[in-house]
Amino acid sequence: MFYSRPTLPKLGLDLAAVRGGGACRSQFFGRTTDDRPVYMRYRGGVLRVFAGPAGGRDSDAKDLLLEASIGPPLHGEILLEQVCDLCGIAVQGRNIDLTEEKFRELSEHKNLLDFSGRTTTWIRELWLTDHTVERLIADCREEWPDLKLVRTEWKKLRERPWLEPRFVRARSTAECDRYIILAIGAHPRRLRDLLSKERYTRQRLREAFRHIVGFQVDRNERKADPKPETVSTAKQSTGRLTATFETDSQQDRAFVEALIKRVNSRFGNCFEVVDVATGATVETRTLSRWYSTDMAEWCKAAPDRFLFTGREIDRTGRVVKPERMLGYRPADS
Repeated sequence: MFYSRPTLPKLGLDLAAVRGGGACRSQFFGRTTDDRPVYMRYRGGVLRVFAGPAGGRDSDAKDLLLEASIGPPLHGEILLEQVCDLCGIAVQGRNIDLTEEKFRELSEHKNLLDFSGRTTTWIRELWLTDHTVERLIADCREEWPDLKLVRTEWKKLRERPWLEPRFVRARSTAECDRYIILAIGAHPRRLRDLLSKERYTRQRLREAFRHIVGFQVDRNERKADPKPETVSTAKQSTGRLTATFETDSQQDRAFVEALIKRVNSRFGNCFEVVDVATGATVETRTLSRWYSTDMAEWCKAAPDRFLFTGREIDRTGRVVKPERMLGYRPADS
């Protein structure tokens, strides 16, 4: 999925006061100049704005003014300046600006997306195996021979009581923990400067390379399948690929399109949903998380194998009655 500046309706609210913040969820409580309570919440990639009657309490802000999916499903951190900019909300009669410099500074220690439109972020959620991790990186090396692996190393400095991260070149994924940086198009002097610093910043990393791809892999360490003997579920790890690029740069966009083509050759996202009890196909659908081809081959080797199973739920997230267990496995797209 691509995330940049969404087009949202302008609410035209003017807040006399506002407070809040946080992450997962980010929430803000405001009061308009005509004394209406306003509640703004961002969680799971969804931004919602509520308002209440004049003179009401914060808890009275229940009238939904805006609801929009603007970020990835697990994202929950946004700045007040971003919410006001996207929704057309003023504070004491003025627009509160977020400069590019301030956004970059805050992004060093916050998990923020750029909603200004200057950049676009591509994110792909994955189910994968260690074998697929190696094969995908090999594919990228074939496409971009100058690809370098970079990892973060945590070190305690004398003058600080906490650990500080720094960037280190990695020879293989075995040297990396859960986060691998695929870096392409190195600037030699800036790269030397980056690797020599005791402390790192994301800005220095971006300046040292032409293209950066974040590859997070959360490995599944379970040794046994906890499911009933009649059903087998794949032992898989979860992963996430992330690439941010200048929205107006044709070169950057071409790079990401080439990356997506490589990723799509190793993954699929068409699922057959099966009633586990009867074996009947319920539907065929796509999901936001993609599975690796070797996991698909494992599932297809036996009729009782699934990527995952779960109780059937409706659109509100409630379990459907009577209950039935559904299995999800790769389908021919």
